[in-house]
Amino acid sequence: MNYELGKWYPWNGESCPFSSDTKIRYLLRDGYRNTMLVKDMNVDESCSWKWSNDPNNDWPNIVAFKIVKFGKE
Repeated sequence: MNYELGKWYPWNGESCPFSSDTKIRYLLRDGYRNTMLVKDMNVDESCSWKWSNDPNNDWPNIVAFKIVKFGKE
């Protein structure tokens, strides 16, 4: 899929579709929002944000995102 810069996209869960140096703004299921590089989202397995939705763990699941800056492919 071709994503546009700055446009919000709903996310139902799959593997991360971006290179690690892509900067995104994301929305978690619990309403938390933040902006960061994809590579910084998985620093620690015990608290990493989930691109693939886990029904047993509500807070780290990404439900929407927008691209702030494209990374290298």
